Amino acid sequence: MFIILLITHILIDVAYSGTISAAIFKAYLTTDTSFVNEVTTLKLNTQYLIRFEFNLTTTLNPSTDFMRIEVTGFKSMAFFFATYQFTNPSANGNLYLEFKADTSTKILTPVIVFYATTGASTKPHTCYAFSYRTSVTPYLDESPIKTFTITGGAITFSSSISVPNKIFGQKSLYIINLSFENSLSEGTKLLTFPRPSNLLSDTPITCTGTPSTTIACTYISVDNLISIANLDSSKTQTISLEFTNPPSPTSSITFNNFKTYIDTVQVDSSSTSSQVTGYNDGILTTLTVESGSYKVGQSSASIRYKFTSLNDIQTGSTIELILPSDIQWITSSPSCSINYVSVTACSYVVVSTQSITVTITASASIPGGTSLILTVNSIRTPYTFSPVTGFSLQIKRGIVEYDKNLNFGSLTMTEQSGITLTYFGRTESKNGAQSTYTISTKFDTIQPSGTKITFTLQGYILSNVDKIDFTGFPSFTSTNLQVTSSAYTISIQFSAALNSNQNYDTIIYNIVNKDSAGTITAETTNNNFKISSTDKGTAGTLPSSVPNIITAEKIVQEKQLLGVVDNYQFRITLSNQLTAGSSIIVIMPDNFSVEQTDCKAAVDNIEGFTIDTCSVNSKEITIKIITNQLKTIQFRFNNLIRNPKSYSSTYQFKIRTQKDTNIIDESQSSEGPNLSFQLKCIPNSSQFCKECDVSNNCQSCYTDTSITQNIYLLDNKCLSTCGSLYYSDSSNKCQKCPNYCQECTSNTLCQSCIDDTIQEIKNGKCVLKCTEKQFDFNGKCTDCNDNCNTCIDQSTKCTSCGETNNLLYQNKCVSQCPTGIFQIGFSCIACTSPCKTCDTGPTVCLTCVANYYYKKPSLSCVTDCGNRYYKDGSECTQCSDPCNNCLSNTICIDCLTGYYFFNNSCVSTIPNGYYKSGTSLSKCPDICGNCISETECTSCPTNKYLLSKQCIDKCPEKYYSQSFVCYSCDVSCLQCSSNTVCTQCPENQQHLTGKCYQNCPNKYYSQDYQCLSCQSSCATCVNGLECKTCPISAPYMLNNLCVQSCLTNYYIKSFVCIKCSNECATCDEKGCLTCIQNYKFLDQSCLTSCPTGYQDLNNIQICEKVTETEQQVISNLQENKYIPIPFTIVSFIMILSVVVAKIQKTETFIPGSAVGLLGLIIIGSWAVLLLLQLDYLLEKLETYLLMAAIGIHVILNLINLCVIKHCTKGDTAFNLWYTARKSNSCAYIFLNLLSILSFSMTRFYFSRYFGFRFLKCKLSDVENMVGMNIINGLCAFFCCIPALIASVLLAYRDQLREQLFISSIDSFIVTIIFGICLIWETQKEENFFEDINYASVSQSHQVIPEFFQTQRSKQSKRFSFEDSMNGQKFNQHEQDEEPSFPKIDESIEYKDPNYSQQPFQKMLQKNSQFTFKQEMLDPKQDNSNRFQEEVILQIPNNDVSEPLSIGESQRDQQDIQQQKQTLEQQQQQKIFEEQQRIAYEKQQEQLRQLEEQNKIEEQKKKEIQKQNEEQQRQEEIKKQELERQAELKRIEDKKKQEEEEKQKQEQIKQQEQERIRKQKEQQILEEQKKQQELLIQQQQEAQRIEKQKEEEKLDLERQEQQRIEQQKELERLELEKQEAQRIEQQKEEERLAQLIQQQKIEEEQKQAEQKKIELEQQAERLRQEELKIKEQEEEVKRIQDEQQKQEELRIQQEIEQKKKDEELQQLLEEQKLQEQKEQEMLQRQKQSRKTGDQNSEIEVMQNEIEDLKQDINEFDQKNNDKLNDIILVDQDDDDVGWNIENEEDDDQVYNQGVTAQQKKLQKEIIQDDKNDADDDWDVPTSGFVSVQPKSQLRKDQQIEEPINPFKGYNQRQAAESDLFKQSRDDSDDEDWAANQISPSEFNILNQRFDHEKHSITQAERAKKFSQTGQNFKSVVKRPTLPDPQTNSDNESIDQQSVFDQFARNQLNQVPKKQNQGLNKIYLQRQQIKQKGTNNIGINDIKF
Repeated sequence: MFIILLITHILIDVAYSGTISAAIFKAYLTTDTSFVNEVTTLKLNTQYLIRFEFNLTTTLNPSTDFMRIEVTGFKSMAFFFATYQFTNPSANGNLYLEFKADTSTKILTPVIVFYATTGASTKPHTCYAFSYRTSVTPYLDESPIKTFTITGGAITFSSSISVPNKIFGQKSLYIINLSFENSLSEGTKLLTFPRPSNLLSDTPITCTGTPSTTIACTYISVDNLISIANLDSSKTQTISLEFTNPPSPTSSITFNNFKTYIDTVQVDSSSTSSQVTGYNDGILTTLTVESGSYKVGQSSASIRYKFTSLNDIQTGSTIELILPSDIQWITSSPSCSINYVSVTACSYVVVSTQSITVTITASASIPGGTSLILTVNSIRTPYTFSPVTGFSLQIKRGIVEYDKNLNFGSLTMTEQSGITLTYFGRTESKNGAQSTYTISTKFDTIQPSGTKITFTLQGYILSNVDKIDFTGFPSFTSTNLQVTSSAYTISIQFSAALNSNQNYDTIIYNIVNKDSAGTITAETTNNNFKISSTDKGTAGTLPSSVPNIITAEKIVQEKQLLGVVDNYQFRITLSNQLTAGSSIIVIMPDNFSVEQTDCKAAVDNIEGFTIDTCSVNSKEITIKIITNQLKTIQFRFNNLIRNPKSYSSTYQFKIRTQKDTNIIDESQSSEGPNLSFQLKCIPNSSQFCKECDVSNNCQSCYTDTSITQNIYLLDNKCLSTCGSLYYSDSSNKCQKCPNYCQECTSNTLCQSCIDDTIQEIKNGKCVLKCTEKQFDFNGKCTDCNDNCNTCIDQSTKCTSCGETNNLLYQNKCVSQCPTGIFQIGFSCIACTSPCKTCDTGPTVCLTCVANYYYKKPSLSCVTDCGNRYYKDGSECTQCSDPCNNCLSNTICIDCLTGYYFFNNSCVSTIPNGYYKSGTSLSKCPDICGNCISETECTSCPTNKYLLSKQCIDKCPEKYYSQSFVCYSCDVSCLQCSSNTVCTQCPENQQHLTGKCYQNCPNKYYSQDYQCLSCQSSCATCVNGLECKTCPISAPYMLNNLCVQSCLTNYYIKSFVCIKCSNECATCDEKGCLTCIQNYKFLDQSCLTSCPTGYQDLNNIQICEKVTETEQQVISNLQENKYIPIPFTIVSFIMILSVVVAKIQKTETFIPGSAVGLLGLIIIGSWAVLLLLQLDYLLEKLETYLLMAAIGIHVILNLINLCVIKHCTKGDTAFNLWYTARKSNSCAYIFLNLLSILSFSMTRFYFSRYFGFRFLKCKLSDVENMVGMNIINGLCAFFCCIPALIASVLLAYRDQLREQLFISSIDSFIVTIIFGICLIWETQKEENFFEDINYASVSQSHQVIPEFFQTQRSKQSKRFSFEDSMNGQKFNQHEQDEEPSFPKIDESIEYKDPNYSQQPFQKMLQKNSQFTFKQEMLDPKQDNSNRFQEEVILQIPNNDVSEPLSIGESQRDQQDIQQQKQTLEQQQQQKIFEEQQRIAYEKQQEQLRQLEEQNKIEEQKKKEIQKQNEEQQRQEEIKKQELERQAELKRIEDKKKQEEEEKQKQEQIKQQEQERIRKQKEQQILEEQKKQQELLIQQQQEAQRIEKQKEEEKLDLERQEQQRIEQQKELERLELEKQEAQRIEQQKEEERLAQLIQQQKIEEEQKQAEQKKIELEQQAERLRQEELKIKEQEEEVKRIQDEQQKQEELRIQQEIEQKKKDEELQQLLEEQKLQEQKEQEMLQRQKQSRKTGDQNSEIEVMQNEIEDLKQDINEFDQKNNDKLNDIILVDQDDDDVGWNIENEEDDDQVYNQGVTAQQKKLQKEIIQDDKNDADDDWDVPTSGFVSVQPKSQLRKDQQIEEPINPFKGYNQRQAAESDLFKQSRDDSDDEDWAANQISPSEFNILNQRFDHEKHSITQAERAKKFSQTGQNFKSVVKRPTLPDPQTNSDNESIDQQSVFDQFARNQLNQVPKKQNQGLNKIYLQRQQIKQKGTNNIGINDIKF
């Protein structure tokens, strides 16, 4: 059993071995030692931790058993740490790890952990474990093989693929920079990628690598792969491969899918791609060229090429640059540069003057697409302002061309080079003298050979200049010197080039010196281009000339006295004759003055000039002259100059002449004696006489002491005083004084006595004096009292005392003063009240009287102690400080300054809560915390704010709070948050960053009162897109934007880019510099062709002056070009067309057509002839004749329009033609417009040219064209004859000028033809307009047989039925023949004045009765005064009259008898029918029409009122819209005006600034000139005294001061003006803002109003719809009422019918009488025929017919209210209905035409409801009379082919008559209106008669021939019904219902055919009644 168990165990053990259960291999990162995150995909070349978990089925023996793990694909394995149950691996190997079993640890699941490093490729990586014992095999247990998932790395592009050359089809290197994630570290290394489809490659492929230098590249075409072998192990590889670029344009090439391999096993691959773009053709497009200088001819200027490279520029590349021929390279100091960082050097080699080669040295290639600037020094700019094109740039490397453009760019020079002129000197400096000037000329640029220089000396006389010397050139004289005196220019041309920056001496001979300083400017031109000027350099300044000499004769003085107004006469001789506006200035010496400033009236005795004005300024008298005839002139100042009051021998007048401020001539010091002031008596030291004798003895003296004090005459001398013993009388003569007088004033009044000690003056006389103790008593000396020492008046009235009583008291002498009296000296004086006692004086008190207080400090007595004192008893005591006033020593009343009264005391500080009130303190009000007055707070309680010394709840607007104090915002703010930050600005102020501005600062503009930033280029702007001024960086204004430079076709003026004229390519301010294509340059303008004397010889678009010889050669080379007689050819063509028109249409009026067609041709021929003589317009008689002809023709054109207006106004025939067709009116208006050019165009619409209707204008009478004929004659005489004379003269005189000669002949021929046609056109016959036939909707031609019109051709009378019956005579030979056809053009003309208001379509729609007014003559009336008579043609609904048959000349008696019987039967029937119809019709019509008419009128009034209201509303809306648009337009215009005004103001401002600048410069020049003049004068007058020099200096300083003050005043005025303009502009902007705001408000209001109107309209539409509904209801009600009324009328009619029967009985009796008379007439006819006298028989028959007619008329008069006279006319010119038969037919026509039965049928409506009546043809269903052509009818309505009634000889004769032929040949269907019968249709209608049926009844005839509405109309002279035009469709239908009863009664009485028609009428009317009258339309009535 044990053995069995052991065997079983062994077997089981053996059976279990070989498999390791639950074996798990897991990989982890080496950092994941906790074995948390398993790695499922392994990377190459990476070490991982491999954890092997397993269960062994076999128990291992630690001593003998091992566990081995083997791997494949991994590089290596390594020991990790001691494993569970397995320790001490035997080895660390590449292929396996071996572990020894260790069973000491008891762990259920054994684990082995080890390191394993993956391989370098993605080959399979596996792990396999097994256990074994001793030897490796057999295994004890083994695990499944674990295969790990391996992934390769990524290949990335280190940078984009570089392709230096991307030109199509060229080879280029493709440099690819790759980065490998895994290095290729073993085995065979390989890189592959697919070749892009558009690239081509060689085999093998040329390639290089870095760092792999030995790579080999091949192309595997099968797989389309590029294979690169021999790579090294570096992870970064740069591979360069050579490919051929795509052969055609492509957007990009993509490189992708790169892969690396080791031994064919993949390692890495790329997941991204790289694109190569920018393939190109190598032609540079982004390429411009610029010059460093835009001066013409500038040397050493740089040139810049700006381009974007297409391909890489590698180091060592060269750039070949070629210039156009106008530009040259300068070889001196060559240098170049290119703006790229890798470029280290740039140099170039000059190949030629146009070509260089630039070499670029760079540390790295310059990639394609780089914007580069290549700058090369240097070039010489072109000598032209024309665009220079044709630059070439080509980049090469070796022989490979990369980028190039061989023709690009354009350089246009915009700046002239400068010329510097320097003045050196002149040979003569005096004004007006000829002088030689030396000028130094220097050019900034080289001037090429052939350059022309023009000097300009503005204002100088150059007429004598005949020579110029220029350094380096022979003298320029008259042969090569061009002087233009009027333009002040001198021009010379250089035969060689001139260097730049070199001084050339220019000597100009014989220039006449100018009185003022001048300038000399210069400009040079080459090939008509201005290449340099002093505008870009410096103009020369020429000094002013020294004034020339004035020679003066001696001054003639009249009075020669001091201090008086004297007369001065001057006679002087000038060196230079004066021009208009010059002045003669007389400078007075010092101390002279004038009496008036406007001295023109004081200047007389003038010789040699005429005076304009005279004025005085300080010492200068200025006479401004108008003309100066002589150099020696004379003038006198009459009572103008006041002589001085002192005399000096240096008083000398000075005279000068000047123009403006420039002195021309002046008097010299040598002329002093002749201009010196002279006196009659020259004063000296001993004499100063006014007048003296020959011996110099004074005769009189001056009386004015301001002149001299010696005014008294004594002993022939003038003395200052008469002296003692003399006095002066009234004449200042000295007289002797009275006796004893030393001095006196007269001979009775002494002033002093000879001895004052013993004499004194009493009563003006000298008497003896009294002693000391005497007084004068009545002239006697009396002694004083003994006590008195002296006395006065009385002996006791002492004035002084003696020694005893020596005190004087009240004029008495006492020894002692009384009490209260104090002594002063020897006088006693009392104390002054209120002093009770006093001391040392009367006011020095010691005590006071009662009620006075003693004030000790002042020793005075006062009633009031005053300030600072209080009453203390009888004394005043001073208050103590600081009291000012007090009641006591402690109670203050007020305080001293600086103290305040408070509680009866004075304090120096104010306590809180109190304020100073005067000198006291008061308590502040409760609202204040502290205050300074009752109403002024200084602080506030809590939550109150202080503002303006008031406490308020919050701060108002324009204030902000800080510490509960309201501070005012800045004056510019409306609201603010601080004193520096505004939050809201006031009106018209602009806000910007917390501040308010009156105007936005620079770089900002205003919008909605916010300052917004301008565009970056602006300095100031108008808005965000429009600059106003520009900064320095972009100084030029172009289209309201600031730019650095202007465009090519712009020039710069005041820093504004102004567009050149359209024909200019470039220009400057003066004009064009170059021209655009197809224009030629001449004198700064561009012309389409060169003028006479100039030719574009070189075909360079420049007109050059040619000599006469050259001109002759050119003219000979040119072909003789002229246009042969064009107007004659056209005229003959026109006349030929008129002849053709006459052949085709004989009605064509030849002269009218010719005149109309030649009108414009004749004017054209005259105008061309005049234009050819334009150069001699006012020099030849021929031109005056032509101008007169054209002028008179224009006047006749205007007169003709007035005549046409007068002739056609009110002309009925013209109005008929004008309104007939729209084409007529259009032709009339168009030709009238053309008649403005030639009146003859108005003759064209009378011409009937080709029979066109619109050229068939008609007047009532040919006499109306008299005015036009007169105009024709005037034109033929006054226009054509002068033109003919002019043509003959021109052809005779100018035969050498081919074109003029041919045109003269041409005009002569055309004028003769035109004149003949004008005269011919006036020859119109009287019946000129009668030949014209018209057709319209309302009118048609009427054809009347000839036998009805015996006298029509002479009297032009209209046809009437009576004339046809009574006045016609038949000839013998006409009895057996048919009458001939009438003429087509003999017709009755009908006129419809309502045609324009009632067009064809409207009439058709109405289907109602209508009335035509016709113009028709009454043959029974005298029509000499009344040409036309209006009659009414009334045709109710196609009711046409039936024709009357008029009998032929011979018929047998039997036919007549048969016809009479038929007539009798029909007559009885018609009488009965007429009686019933008339009675019923009259009543029915009157009632219905009256009622319906009233209703329609009311409805129309309502509709008209609604339309008027709606129209008024629409007009109001339109008016408002127009007003709004007008206001907008006005605002826009105002803005434009303001902008224009601003521009004008800116221009004025600039002009003013320029004027001020020039004025300043002028003043400086004047000052310099004055200083020079002063220096000259000082040199010439060195001998003058020092005093005069000092005076002149002072005068100059004063003038300078005045000038400075004047300048300051001007500047101040200018500033004020600018400020005013600014304020005005600001106000205007404010006003505009208000207008815009107001406009917005108005627009909103208008929109609101518009909405309101729309709502009203909607409401109105609703209201109208309601009214329509109401009207429909009323209409239904009305119909019901009408039906009721009809029933009532029917009953009434039955009653009246009985009355009618009685009347009919009476009519029957009268009819029997008529029959008897007819029987008698027939008997007479039979007898007449038996005698064979046919003519007599006809006359008898006609007489009897006339009698019968008279009887009928009597019957008609009884029923005249029912019946009307009838005239039958043929409506459609086809003679249908005029069936000429025998006398029996005549009787039948007569009987049927005049009876009431026939008249009833006239008004009966014949209707065919199915259009199938037995009438042989169908008729149109229209509601009007005129016939529509067959072409316009439906097929079922067209007229069938009738049977020709004319058979046999009579018919053939009529058909072939001449008249019929003429009408057929001359007429054409197109000339007939659409509703008329044309001649061709007329022939067809003639065949409608059936000869075999000619005897049918009249009623059947009416059906057969009248139902079409084409044949006849009734002319009713007196209508009995209201105007049917006012009837509606319903009325017309209802009105016809009156015939129903009548029709029913007649069904059994009429013949068969007539019965059929009446039956249809009855059936149709029954249908109408069933439908209802409101539902009937036009298609419901069938005819």
